[in-house]
Formats: sequence, C-alpha cells, structure tokens
Amino acid sequence: MSDPVIDHESLTCRVALDVSWMSVEGFLRQVGLTLGWTPPLARETSLRRILEARIGGSRSPLYGDPAACVVGLEVGGGAEPLRKTLAVPRSASGPDYRALYLGARGRFGPLEHVTLRVFPAPKNKADLGFLFPSPIAGVSFLARLMHRGIVPAFALLENADTGKAVVRLRFEGGKALTPARASAAQRLADAVDARRIDPALVTDFLRTLIPDDGRAPSHDRWWGSPPEAGVADDSGESASTSAALRWAPGVLRVDARWDDFPALLSVLRPHHDVDYRVVDIRHHGAALFVDARGMSMTLRELVLSSLRDAGGLVPLEGIDGTPMGARVFG
Repeated sequence: MSDPVIDHESLTCRVALDVSWMSVEGFLRQVGLTLGWTPPLARETSLRRILEARIGGSRSPLYGDPAACVVGLEVGGGAEPLRKTLAVPRSASGPDYRALYLGARGRFGPLEHVTLRVFPAPKNKADLGFLFPSPIAGVSFLARLMHRGIVPAFALLENADTGKAVVRLRFEGGKALTPARASAAQRLADAVDARRIDPALVTDFLRTLIPDDGRAPSHDRWWGSPPEAGVADDSGESASTSAALRWAPGVLRVDARWDDFPALLSVLRPHHDVDYRVVDIRHHGAALFVDARGMSMTLRELVLSSLRDAGGLVPLEGIDGTPMGARVFG
C-alpha cells in the first residue's frame, strides 16, 4: 500500500481506495492536515465503501461531504485506467464524472484512486450544547445559523424523551473566527431561551464521534448506515429538491429543506419512543434520520406513509426499475 501523495500548494491528496479512512487521516495529521470529515460507522471506514456507496452522515457543514471533496478520480481497468479526470476546477475539466461514479457502487467500473481536497488541521475549537423546548425550535435555530453564515464544523440535533431537543455544535477555524462564531451562536440560542449545556460534556460526547487523532469513531452513528442495495443514495446539493426518502437497514433518511421540517417533525411528535437525528446540515436544508429498528412493521409503515404525505413525495424508480425512495421537485 503506497502512502498518500500530498500537494501542499493546492491542498489536495491522491490516495488509493484500498486504504482506510484511519490510515489516510492519521497520515495527514502528521503533517498538519485533515480530511475534515469522519466516517459515520466505526466498522465502515474503507474509503472505497464510503465513496462508492456515498454513505450518509459523514458531511461536515464547514468542510463538505466526502463526495464534494473529490476533485479527481481514476476508474480501474488494469495497467491503464478506464477513465481519469483531472484534479482541476470543475469548470476547466469538462464533464463532471463524479456524479456518475460516486454512489454507483462500482456499476460503471471500480474506483482505484481519488484526489481529495484536504484542509489545515484546526488548532482552535469551541464546543457548545443547548437544550431546546422542542425539536422544531432546535431545527429553526440550525437554519438561522446557516442562513447567517455562522457555520459549524459539526452539528447534531437529537430528540429527547421529554419532547425537547438537544443540539451539539463544534466550531473550528482561526484564532479570532472560532470564538466569534461560537459567541454568535450562543447569542442566537439565548434569544430563544435555549438552556445551555456544559461545554465539557459536549466535548466528551463529540470525542466519541469525531476523534482528533485519526482514529475511527469509538461507536457507530446509527444514522450513517448505508442504504440497502438497489436504493439510490443521491446526496445532491440541489436546492430545488424538497425532500427525499431513503431506507437504510432499520433507518429512514429524509433529505428536506428547512421549510419542510415543521410538517415532518409534527408526524413524529406523537411517537415519543421513536429516536431521530438531524445531521448533514446545509444552507438550504438537512437530513433527518429516523431509527426504525425498534418499530413494529405497522408503526414503521404508518410513519413512512405519514412522512410521505407531509412532504408531498412521489415514488420514483431507479435506472434498473427498482424503487429508489421518493423525491419531489419544487
């Protein structure tokens, strides 16, 4: 296995996909760099698996998702690659083949090498946590953060048994910018009477999900499970996409715009024993992961149909005729 090849001037790194996320991140940390995102599953750290399946739950609001950080790729074909894209800006490289190969699960050829965008390892961090009176209040807070440009490196909303919601944030960056963003987020939360959580507790919690030293997460983020085979995992950034439903093993993922969340969360409000998370936040929306592993089949179908009705979703078929969830374009 060859070491990653780093271009310090352009901040890119060419890696073979037979390596793990841990080995690449550990190598980069030694020279003061980072990939900026971590795999959602402790047992699933293969770069090939992450990129070919476009596993959800990895996205950092600040650094982007794994697929967005790919600036060049090489598709296997023996001594000579079947296809090789240039590691240059998309506007200068012709067709963007990333949309074809990333998430295709090797249907059009196995990925062998990729060139990834890397970032300086953050030296300044600030962790914050808040308890909101309702999940809708927490989601509204996350939307305001993104709309005002107060972008965290990591954000997670979890529902609580009491009908409330816990939001955990990590800010990273420059010596002045990091505390400024954290202070702005604190003021926004105080304005809606959110209760503060001890930052030390937030740091301890985040250490298990986003280790600082290139290790894999010490426990799985269940919301990052890859979708079942035959179910498309299109994590596109198009703001025209209202919502998309995708099943993973025991997990339902809903990609939605911020305006869709009140209706979606109102469906889950009566089901107090259903756990869900809001992650992968973007400027225009986020991903809602619902843990359906403990649901009865009847309740699972009820939640699924209710979410579909709330989002106004329509069923679609994949290129091979298999169901690919549901999407609506507005």
